[in-house]
Amino acid sequence: MQAYSWPGNIRQLKNLIELLCIMANGNTITIEDLPDFILDKVGERSTAENAFEAIIDQVKQAVIQDYYKRYPSSRELSKALGFSQSKANRLINQYCRTLESEAAVSSTVDEG
Repeated sequence: MQAYSWPGNIRQLKNLIELLCIMANGNTITIEDLPDFILDKVGERSTAENAFEAIIDQVKQAVIQDYYKRYPSSRELSKALGFSQSKANRLINQYCRTLESEAAVSSTVDEG
């Protein structure tokens, strides 16, 4: 999955997820639903399952980071996305620590 450069960045990723939701059979997106351009970039189709999980993880990260910028507390984030505050804390720890580190470095540079 990391082999694909995502030239459209988050928009391309979002559009892909929307397309997968529309084109999937039933309520589950499977490896077979992934477009060839993704599968070709990640190598053999036997690695498609890992690629699929990587796509899902990247989407989760992008969504959580985007919402965390708008709702910078676990309480606000959980309310905005409709899940528990403990889950919000877990997702913030998993996906947003780099954002907090960058913000700390940025504020240190601004002060200096």
